[in-house]
Amino acid sequence: MKLVSKAKILPFAITLTIVGLDQLTKFLVKKYLVYGYSYSLIGEVLKLTYVKNPNTLFSISLGPNFPYTILGFVLIAVLVVLILHENKLSHSLIYGLLLGGAAGNIIDRLRMGEVVDFIDVGISPTLRWPVFNLADSAITIGLIIYFIIVLKGVKKGEIND
Repeated sequence: MKLVSKAKILPFAITLTIVGLDQLTKFLVKKYLVYGYSYSLIGEVLKLTYVKNPNTLFSISLGPNFPYTILGFVLIAVLVVLILHENKLSHSLIYGLLLGGAAGNIIDRLRMGEVVDFIDVGISPTLRWPVFNLADSAITIGLIIYFIIVLKGVKKGEIND
């Protein structure tokens, strides 16, 4: 009997954790926060603001008829294939973060046709980042780790053109 490597288990454990936390926080936001109202946690720096997002990550619109749900399923399929062929733990971490984020948001799209966002950061009422959620955070962290690994590889000359 062949044991499954940590590189295969880790991304799915991360995915399940992210999806669970993402869906729990969105449930709590919908239950306890008033839509469109901001609750200050740390002055203007951090607020909870319940909004609905019909677009993609950080409210970026790819057009009114863009098939966001199909894009989400394609991303999930690609990530699962990458996970099944991956042996590096660092890459498995990245894929788990990306898969968890994509799955968390696709669940919202399938259930409601849009995504619940609530994390609101900025430094003033006019200088604010688009409102986002835990799934968006996981995707962003995964991409940051990926670019750090790529840049380290470029610096060491490990990546060929």
